[in-house]
Amino acid sequence: MSANFPENINLFCYVCGKRAFSTNTALLTEQVERAFKLYFDSEIIRGVSWVPDKICKTCYNGLNIWIQGKRSSLRFGVPMIWTDPGEHNSDNCYACANKICGVNRKGLKRRVYISVKSAQIPLPHSDEIPIPPLPSPDRETSFSIETMHHHLEYFSKQLASESDEHGERFHQVAMPMETRYKGKRLDSLVAEI
Repeated sequence: MSANFPENINLFCYVCGKRAFSTNTALLTEQVERAFKLYFDSEIIRGVSWVPDKICKTCYNGLNIWIQGKRSSLRFGVPMIWTDPGEHNSDNCYACANKICGVNRKGLKRRVYISVKSAQIPLPHSDEIPIPPLPSPDRETSFSIETMHHHLEYFSKQLASESDEHGERFHQVAMPMETRYKGKRLDSLVAEI
């Protein structure tokens, strides 16, 4: 993770790189991540300070509508490409190169965003960057299997760090609850809550 990276990187959309006002942003949900992976054949980078953790509602809605099969394509075929800039340097900082302080919404519509070495702006569809096929059950299944393998790998790594003590503590907490509600119907459980 880069040290001293400016917090205003989160003012930009992860997908298109444009300024995203707080009223026009959305979190990266699992469905949007899945659509991103299928559309761009790329993973979303998470947990680092040098990429935004939100997307604009235009990209959010576009990806959601595309994965539902109701839209044939997005405006571009290659999203923002984020790479680790290392130590903060204003010449290699997307937020510094695209200063947006004091610019209103109207001014942002005409704004031309600048690429830097660590952040390349999106590229439109072309002969070299074709429109991907609409999602199909086959593509979804293969993606689900890949996701499952990823979770299994993560789980097996985490398993070593968990001890029998954790399991025993969980069992001690869960056992009284299990005994209390054993044999009760769901509606009676909800009534108690």
